[in-house]
Amino acid sequence: MKLSYIILATLLLAACNNAADADKEAKTDSLPKTASDTEYIAPVKDTSHATTGNWRDSLIVDFINTTKSSLVKVTREAGGKFEWMNDGVQNREGVVYYRYQLGHSSENKFNTDAWLYIDTVKRKLYEYDLVEDKLISK
Repeated sequence: MKLSYIILATLLLAACNNAADADKEAKTDSLPKTASDTEYIAPVKDTSHATTGNWRDSLIVDFINTTKSSLVKVTREAGGKFEWMNDGVQNREGVVYYRYQLGHSSENKFNTDAWLYIDTVKRKLYEYDLVEDKLISK
């Protein structure tokens, strides 16, 4: 008789636990999307600007071809294929910028070569200096 109560109690606890987990999953799935969910843009290959006509992509390709940044130059001279992804919008000192991560893939990982900021109004590209925490005009 005691064994029956132990088994019944165990089954009851397991069933309650599964119901609670299912309720949590349902609540998680029903959350509204945030603004950051709509800001993400999938990584863009370096040749896509020709087909999309995106002015930001054109600025980035121009930066790759003319920069003096050592990391970008090494990758460019080695024949690496650049990729970049939109990392969101950032407000710095009252100016709104698109922030891009520029780099290349190797051995199943993404290596960042530069952080780029594009002024949304002036349509001008800046490279981010991580050490000095400032934007450098191209």
